[in-house]
Amino acid sequence: MDDEMMEDGNMPSSRFILFISAFMKALAAFAVLIVSEICVILGMRSAGINTYTYEGSATMLYTAICFPVILILFRFFKYLGDSKPVMLSKPQGGEVFSSVVIALGLLGFVTVFMVVLTKIGEMNTAVSDSIDQYSETMNRSSTIPRPGFDIVLEFLSSFLTVPLVEEFIFRAGVMGQLEKVIHPWSACMLSAMVFGFSHGLSVYTLILTGCAFILILLTEVVLALLKVSQKTYGIVNMVITVIMFIAFITILIVDFLSDGTLQIHISYAFICGIVLGTVYYLTSSIWCSYVVHLTFNLLGGALGSFLTSDLIGLDEMVYARFYSPLYKLELLCIPISAIVVFYLYHNRKLKAEKAKEGNTVPEYE
Repeated sequence: MDDEMMEDGNMPSSRFILFISAFMKALAAFAVLIVSEICVILGMRSAGINTYTYEGSATMLYTAICFPVILILFRFFKYLGDSKPVMLSKPQGGEVFSSVVIALGLLGFVTVFMVVLTKIGEMNTAVSDSIDQYSETMNRSSTIPRPGFDIVLEFLSSFLTVPLVEEFIFRAGVMGQLEKVIHPWSACMLSAMVFGFSHGLSVYTLILTGCAFILILLTEVVLALLKVSQKTYGIVNMVITVIMFIAFITILIVDFLSDGTLQIHISYAFICGIVLGTVYYLTSSIWCSYVVHLTFNLLGGALGSFLTSDLIGLDEMVYARFYSPLYKLELLCIPISAIVVFYLYHNRKLKAEKAKEGNTVPEYE
């Protein structure tokens, strides 16, 4: 959250304008992703190209369009006076290694999450149906005959271009803009919500996210009128963040246990969004969150789908034996990744203290 904005705390109208500006920039960044996908799908279908048969081509095409457009948008933000639309600090060696460990721990956590859901599904039909629908969605591409080049494009896009585009949009575009006017952890939570429902739209989570934005907006206005201190402002924002987290998790649980309409993608994408946002904030580098995202997508599905595809033809049982040691490593990295996050937090504080002693402005502030 910008100190300049806090210094402007005695001017409610100024605070309100700053918040609306940040919200609109975040919305514009998200719109780039949606519009790019829609344009590619409509363009391919109007040309008589089956987007399921050529899913890899469609994905590579929309990311190829989306990335330069988002960079142009950030350049426009900078022209409007946004001095730092995206944090591009060069990551240190320890931060890159930490990002890989966090990705492995995240994979282990999601695996445990899916195991728990499966156990719940044995006792609840709605959850079991949701798991079946999720499995059908994940295995859909393997049942459709596809040309070899498209399989390669899907493999490359799933762990190279898609994570790159999503990091620039959700971490830099959404979280980065909101972080300028609200508490960083509140911005992280909101961006994780948007990241979650973008992977499987649910009307409940969409409504909750909209309510969260409205709640924070009203809080901005009230706190500005009361002319509260920065410490009080931070405490209130953290309370709102906790409330949002509890509400989101409650909706996920209720939806799973009722009619099972919520797609599982939303759940683990929300979890991943929180982790990716945390890494982005603690390292002040989009490249670190990109490494986490890249590693997660590669080992979490892209590699397995590619090796067992018609192009390579590796037997799934053989791949399962190959993956077994990696699965154990992922589980081991769950507690280790928590320690690594603490290391990144401590490292960020050291950077801030060093920058303060040198009377310089740290890159991540």
